[in-house]
Amino acid sequence: MLCNTCDTNKTENDFKRYPSGNLAKRCKSCDYVAYCKQGSCKDCGAQIRQRAIRCKPCQGKVNRGENHPLWQGGRKVNSDGYVLIGNNYGHPNANLQGYVLEHVLVMANHIARPLVDGENVHHKNGNRADNRIENLELWNSKQPKGQRVEDKVAWAIEMLKLYRPEVLNG
Repeated sequence: MLCNTCDTNKTENDFKRYPSGNLAKRCKSCDYVAYCKQGSCKDCGAQIRQRAIRCKPCQGKVNRGENHPLWQGGRKVNSDGYVLIGNNYGHPNANLQGYVLEHVLVMANHIARPLVDGENVHHKNGNRADNRIENLELWNSKQPKGQRVEDKVAWAIEMLKLYRPEVLNG
């Protein structure tokens, strides 16, 4: 059998056999040489296999964010009906994929700080996709432990520091 690359006659065992039963057009030796040939990355110029267009780091950048074929502007709706906003890596309220719930982001921007433990945002009209600030309320679910007066006073001061610091200064 004749190899299309090196133009030499070889046995069938010298050619790769595909699952369909067909034999490859070039012999295993020529296939290996072609696989091992070096090329350069289209983006950064790093040495790569000739068959590849980009090195792995550059390929990873190509399919991220706006360049991803399934990109929808960084917004998506989860199974509970909440809108998520992407590309918020480093935001204290972001998940591991860099998404923040839109109502949390709107409230955090409104109060000029990220939400802290025990805080959550409530939709007044019940529509989880309606994230206008006038439809949102900041709730705090923290409760003081115990019933001692000292505990309640400490808790009250903590709440005032967080939500109404000007009251303590006056």
